This record gives sequence, structure tokens and C-alpha cells, in this order.
Amino acid sequence: MEFSAAREARFQDLEEKYAALREKAKKAPDELKIGFDEQVYELEQKRDAALAKMDQIRRSRGQAWQDLRDDLDQALLDLSTALDVAATRFE
Repeated sequence: MEFSAAREARFQDLEEKYAALREKAKKAPDELKIGFDEQVYELEQKRDAALAKMDQIRRSRGQAWQDLRDDLDQALLDLSTALDVAATRFE
């Protein structure tokens, strides 16, 4: 399924962005890290939601697969937005 492969590639890009953000946060001054734990928790919740949607798509067929794509796109958008917000702390 080309649709699923494209979304999985998008998710992998976001995973790499998350890993880079975590590395940047490790090197940041302590004052920039304040509140970062809460953002990490939020990011992990959004990541888990996207993974759950991807898993549903992998197991679905036909119309169910098509119905889930909007949910997955929204989950990936939410994760991307949360990553962008978190990244602004360390610019």
C-alpha cells in the first residue's frame, strides 16, 4: 500500500526529528530545560497515537483503510506541530 508506506516514511522523519531534539535538549542550559519534561510527555502521547493509527491501517483492508487515513494524517500533523513547538525552546 503506497499510502501506508508514505505515512510510515513521514513518521520515520518525525522520529528522527524527535531524536535530534532530545540530543539538543541534553546539551541545552538548564534554564531552557524547564518544562521540557512536560513537552516530552506530550510528544510521546502524540507519537503513541500516531503509532496506534499506523497499526490500525496495517491491519485494515478496503474501506476501513481509507477511513483511517484522515485520522493518521491528523495524528502525524499533531506530532509534527508538537515537535516544532518543542524545538523552538532550543533555537
